[in-house]
Amino acid sequence: MTTVFLDTNVLVSHFMPRGTLSTTCTAVMMKLEAGEIRAATTVSNILTTMYLLETGGVKQRKINEDLKELLEMVRFVDVVQEHFIKSFASDFKDKEDGVLYFAAIADGRIDRFVTHNIKDYKNARHLAVVTPEQLLKELANA
Repeated sequence: MTTVFLDTNVLVSHFMPRGTLSTTCTAVMMKLEAGEIRAATTVSNILTTMYLLETGGVKQRKINEDLKELLEMVRFVDVVQEHFIKSFASDFKDKEDGVLYFAAIADGRIDRFVTHNIKDYKNARHLAVVTPEQLLKELANA
């Protein structure tokens, strides 16, 4: 079974619908709910998602319910000092993206890194980085 790392933008697009991006993110989340994929993320991604939902006008009760349900389906990937050091030494322009990428690699159980911002991962070589739409196509063809 495929295990994916969910980037913050995928989570926010699912919980705070914004057009076509949300449709594919919701489809990915439905695969997770159905047990067709496994997922991981970081504590910082959940915290950032919470913040963006709160400042985006989503009611606190809805945020609590949605994230509680999410937490029952995902596991956390550890972020440690080494991931920051690798990111700082890397070609990643967005160093935070680099930290998350190196954390996902170090986990050893992630098959795909799912994000809308694949351009930020153009130098990624050790773990496939895909959009939600690309992931859905891969799963359909498997």
